[in-house]
Amino acid sequence: MKYLFLLPLIMPLAACDFQFRKPVSHQICEDIAVSRLKHPDSYRNISLTEHRAENGRHQVKLSFRAWNGYKVPVPHRIDCIFRDWRDRETPDLVAIKWNGRNIRSHELDDIRDRLAKE
Repeated sequence: MKYLFLLPLIMPLAACDFQFRKPVSHQICEDIAVSRLKHPDSYRNISLTEHRAENGRHQVKLSFRAWNGYKVPVPHRIDCIFRDWRDRETPDLVAIKWNGRNIRSHELDDIRDRLAKE
């Protein structure tokens, strides 16, 4: 009888152990952000937003903190823009903005090549 009273208290706590899978676009954007950091272990996520535009573009905005060369936590933001990919498994990366600026085209090409190999 006493176990019946404990069951409603324990069941909500068990749900905290479930981990939900991130969408592919979120995971790709986070992987790109971590790979560009000098100290990848210092990555701390602040916020993540997603926006779908009418022209078939999909934008993921990721804000985070990471150490600079002096080990001071600095806020960063990365915007990953994808082409609509409903018929494929992985999205097409169109552009990346790092702290509000577009990255160089050869860096974007290197990232695309790395994503194609994975």
